[in-house]
Amino acid sequence: MILALSSCSSPNDETTATSADNAVSIDGLIGADGATVEIDRSTTLPDVLASCLPDRKEISIADFRTECVMPYITGLWISPDGLLRPHSELVEAAKDWLVNKPDDGKWPIYLPADGAAAKRDVNKQLAGEARLKNQIRVTELPKILPKPSADPDSIYNQAGLMYLPNSYVVPGGIFNEQYGWDSYFIVMGLLRSAEWVLENPRASYWDPSTSAMVLLDEDSAKDLSGKLFAIAKGMTDNQAFMINFYGGLVPNANRIYYLTRSQPPLFTQEANLILDFAKRFPEVAPYRETLAPYLDLAEPPSDYSEWIEKEIFPAAKKYFDYYTDPKATTFGAKQNPRVAKSGGRTWYQYSPDGVGPAPEIVNSRVPGNASLYRQYAAYFRDYPKSNPDNRFYDPESGDLVYGLTQDFYLADRTVRASGYDLSGRYGEVGQYAADFAPVDLNSLLHRMAQDLNAMAETAGKPQSVSDEWLDNLSEAINTDMWITDSAGPYYSDRLVKKGSPAKQPYLYGTTFAPLWTGLVPDSRLDEFTATVEQQQEVKQNQVFYIAKNGKLNPDVVRATGELKTCTLKNPDNPGSCSGRYTSEPIPESAMIADSNFGIPTSLRATGNQWDFSNAWAPIQLFAAQGFTSISKDDLASQVDSGWTNAVEIGFAGSGTIIEKYDSLNPVKDVQVTSGYSKPQVGFGWTNGVYLDAVMRRN
Repeated sequence: MILALSSCSSPNDETTATSADNAVSIDGLIGADGATVEIDRSTTLPDVLASCLPDRKEISIADFRTECVMPYITGLWISPDGLLRPHSELVEAAKDWLVNKPDDGKWPIYLPADGAAAKRDVNKQLAGEARLKNQIRVTELPKILPKPSADPDSIYNQAGLMYLPNSYVVPGGIFNEQYGWDSYFIVMGLLRSAEWVLENPRASYWDPSTSAMVLLDEDSAKDLSGKLFAIAKGMTDNQAFMINFYGGLVPNANRIYYLTRSQPPLFTQEANLILDFAKRFPEVAPYRETLAPYLDLAEPPSDYSEWIEKEIFPAAKKYFDYYTDPKATTFGAKQNPRVAKSGGRTWYQYSPDGVGPAPEIVNSRVPGNASLYRQYAAYFRDYPKSNPDNRFYDPESGDLVYGLTQDFYLADRTVRASGYDLSGRYGEVGQYAADFAPVDLNSLLHRMAQDLNAMAETAGKPQSVSDEWLDNLSEAINTDMWITDSAGPYYSDRLVKKGSPAKQPYLYGTTFAPLWTGLVPDSRLDEFTATVEQQQEVKQNQVFYIAKNGKLNPDVVRATGELKTCTLKNPDNPGSCSGRYTSEPIPESAMIADSNFGIPTSLRATGNQWDFSNAWAPIQLFAAQGFTSISKDDLASQVDSGWTNAVEIGFAGSGTIIEKYDSLNPVKDVQVTSGYSKPQVGFGWTNGVYLDAVMRRN
């Protein structure tokens, strides 16, 4: 399946010559070795590449995009064998590939309290289907959601899908639910695909169920574009539904164990994408109402203005309050834990409401996740300086299984809510995450406040968020989140917990959030861009876990100028280090450079998936669109090109698109020693950001 990358000019080796005779060269696509990328047709190709590649020996990069990559992505959006989870197959979506199956052998589906319409819908799907009834258990949530606890019988510690009214697209891989911030990038991708189909009505798309290309015509292209738009709007409505019925927030995903935490708030931006597309392409985007059966509205919306007024704006305001209103509490909390006071300012944190270990870790079917808390406990045991006053690990007062404390679990859940899970910027095992107000969250809330004011105007309502609030937060971000250290000036998080010994996080991909939200003043742009283009030494600060005599022994590796990696005893388990290390030099790197295949999440190698040298889609989008908005088109183009080339080179080598890429070489296996050791395929936000980059460049 992995296809060879080689130079167009081959030596006089018979084997290489034979391979070259059967190769397709992608003109303009250059690999990490500086050579043109070639696909060897003498090997067994993935079906999609076998279908899309021409018989000739060369294809341009533009044609490779339009004949191979774009059709592949477009087909994945609309197929249950790809990324679509149709509402009509709710029982299939209830199956959770992340956690162990409940003891009774049935996957729960949770309905909202007094959810008569939801109950009718599920009963209709189950009518006459005894087989399906034996696979699931339908449960109605209480009217008042209980206070979170570590009790294993608590609903927050169970498996189970939370009902949604519309079909949705999943990120990919082993995921089977609609995720919080992923949905923004997926909705953007769906709409970009819909736009591409309209512009190329005689293009093709890939059908993964038949492993064949489907040729479009004028009518079918219009129908497909409308279908893609309908899925995107339905996903946005799903998030409004969750805000209304599941605690006033967009949960991490629609699984019951995610209910006590949210993710980066992009809901209003998502709705704006829907509005913009509907205005530009009304012929394929007629207004369709999906929430009326569930909401108690005297008159349901009949157009997009009413949609904003009656459904989106009220939900968005409630979600905004979840993060910003000191009096807004959820799940029995006495006060809003996401609002913090520090240095005479008000800050906002992810601070979830959950208690104890994250259920998706303790009940995980993924080896790297299932062993994670054992790894963390071993780290604190062997490195007590990272555990001041037994704050994070205490065998006497911590939980009975791992000895980890609620302070640690708050930090762990905070990292997961942030979306950037896992990284080393809050300590080797993320233990100080809850001590900071994140720069990305505060920036996104500033943008959300502006969106709310625009929606209020559309709805004919008073301004939702005051100018004073906006000015105060902008000043706070540009004063207290503008950090100067050896990496140069950049935006970073603010320490808000009094007395915390946490170190200031290193230069990180979230530094682009203020740029994307329009908060970087003109006077600071040159300094900011100089920092992200500056070549720096890459530092390694990584914890490896070596199993010996039935005991985990952490080994902290700190290095500069080289990267030490450990052979895994179990390739599926990043916590199974053999103790045998290999070293390779790391050149100086920059966040943005011509040689990069995407922006690395940081310049610190920690073994976590959200650190060097991994490049992820959200960071590329925030940077590229941010630079575009300030007319730094050269930098935007550099970011876009690095990312699109990573996706295209990876696709040429595997016939798939994955969740993250090595920014130094996109066909290299990504090194992860905590979390998912193998990149998940699909992949929703990768697809969306790729499509946006290609279409903005055209």
